[in-house]
Amino acid sequence: VVSVTHTTSPLEPGTTETFSVVVRNNGPNGAQDPIMTFLLYDLDFTMASYSGDSDWTSYSSGGTFVRKGNMPNGTEETITFSVFIPSDASFQ
Repeated sequence: VVSVTHTTSPLEPGTTETFSVVVRNNGPNGAQDPIMTFLLYDLDFTMASYSGDSDWTSYSSGGTFVRKGNMPNGTEETITFSVFIPSDASFQ
């Protein structure tokens, strides 16, 4: 992961928050079926929507994405997704 961008700060319970994650393969070879997992520690959240390179698929509601096939060396791709933060969420 190269960078993570979040459009609002801080996270607010009961809202839908959008994140963009840039993933890069630094090589030296292609990466077959790479996986990217996004975690918000101590928080259960629900995936609300996803967009990005068509080779990436949201694998679960918990923020795991899988790229089908080879991600060539030097490739950089962006995954954008929204998550619903439960209204009873508390942050420590």
